[in-house]
Amino acid sequence: MKIKVLLRSAVALGFALCVASASAHRHIHVGNHPQSDENNILFGASQTGTTVNGEVGHSGLGVSFSSLTGQTLFQKAQGQASITTTSGAPLTSMSVSVAAGYTFGDFI
Repeated sequence: MKIKVLLRSAVALGFALCVASASAHRHIHVGNHPQSDENNILFGASQTGTTVNGEVGHSGLGVSFSSLTGQTLFQKAQGQASITTTSGAPLTSMSVSVAAGYTFGDFI
């Protein structure tokens, strides 16, 4: 009987450890703290719309930022820029997409 209880406990512990290791993390930091392996998203001209498009560094790889709530996005800088809403309201929901076959690990 004790062996069954110990075996069940060991299996439960192993399962708990596996579940705990299969998680994703989100870190939010105040400020711009780029790392050496990160690339800038650059914009060629001012844009307004529910989607604005940039490029990873000068690579030619496009990046799209789209409002998921219909908010009008605005970015005015040439080069590295920030994306805001035209109304000044907080940006509530946005998707980021890159070309098929590419992904990203983080962005600022």
